[in-house]
Amino acid sequence: MHQPGTAIGNADALSRCPSKNPVEDPAPTLHLFHIDDDASCPVSSADVAVHTQKDPTLRQVKSWILREWPSEKTEERFSPFARKQKELSTIKGCLLWGDRVLIPSTLQRWTLETLHKGHPGIVRMKALARSYVWWPSLDRDIEQWVSRCDPCQEVRPAPLQSEVAKWETPSNPWSRIHIDFAGPMQGRHLLIVVDTFSKWLEVVPMASTTTEATIRALRRLFATHGLPDVLV
Repeated sequence: MHQPGTAIGNADALSRCPSKNPVEDPAPTLHLFHIDDDASCPVSSADVAVHTQKDPTLRQVKSWILREWPSEKTEERFSPFARKQKELSTIKGCLLWGDRVLIPSTLQRWTLETLHKGHPGIVRMKALARSYVWWPSLDRDIEQWVSRCDPCQEVRPAPLQSEVAKWETPSNPWSRIHIDFAGPMQGRHLLIVVDTFSKWLEVVPMASTTTEATIRALRRLFATHGLPDVLV
């Protein structure tokens, strides 16, 4: 039976009664947005903060985060940050989008090199990056980085080869003909006509490639060789 809290004041009061001997929380809350200055890391949070302050775009974004974003439309270079303004924060002079550190442009090459250790490929690099870092063109930069890596391209799986559709061999000349235009050459197109049985070739110079002009040219050929069964 449900009892409202007002009807069980004694239990409510006991649930808030402080303990004289505090017990250690077996599952302490994780500290998100926490950046440690680890000497083993090639780049520390202090380095990121320094380069962030030197970057004019990020310096302005940081100022807006600490104060207030402008109500009027900003320059195009601020658009990726303005769309995420409610998700951006700053800690120790570093900018974060959620729990991902925003990397200044001067450190982006080093970040890509670090993500690319072991040649993990585009998908794995993006997965790693989405766990730790961010900047507006991150996905495109990763794709370009891997595309320029020779070892990655050498082991890249080749696309599956599809079977080439084969035409049946006709039993008579001029039974099936294939036509197409080539050109322009010297201001004109060439209507190429090939008989698949004999490989006989007809080439008709054309001043126009309209349907009407093509029909006129084919009619002259059909008057010479007869009507084909199939026209491709």
